Amino acid sequence: MATKYLHIPKLRRIYVWERPVRLYHWLNVLVLLVLISTGFYIANPLALMSQAEAANTFTMGWFRFLHFTAAYIFFFNFLFRIYWGFAGNKYSDWKQFIPTSKRFIQEIWTVIKMDILFIKNPKERREHLSIGHNALAGLTYFLVF
Repeated sequence: MATKYLHIPKLRRIYVWERPVRLYHWLNVLVLLVLISTGFYIANPLALMSQAEAANTFTMGWFRFLHFTAAYIFFFNFLFRIYWGFAGNKYSDWKQFIPTSKRFIQEIWTVIKMDILFIKNPKERREHLSIGHNALAGLTYFLVF
């Protein structure tokens, strides 16, 4: 019995997400956690009963300070990401997120058909592959920004 060998394509590693993009996302995670936790406390603070002078404890002031500091970090991190959209590699470039070509629109429709509606064209023997964000994700990020 003859053994059939499958043709396995040779894979290569592609460096997509640069360190500044990864730092941007992790900083956003940390800042959002601080904003959420301090925001909940500011909205419904604990009734702290203490004999100490209120000016010496300054609990609400510290929570407000942390909240505003996190908000400023979030804002300046956003400005950095806009800058990196022009200075980064081709996967973080803003042209990757704006639908300017017919191919981009076709890829959006392909992603909607395959990933959302689960419609697969029987003529296509391979899955849709994109490096980085697919066109629909890129358009969504552009609209959110």
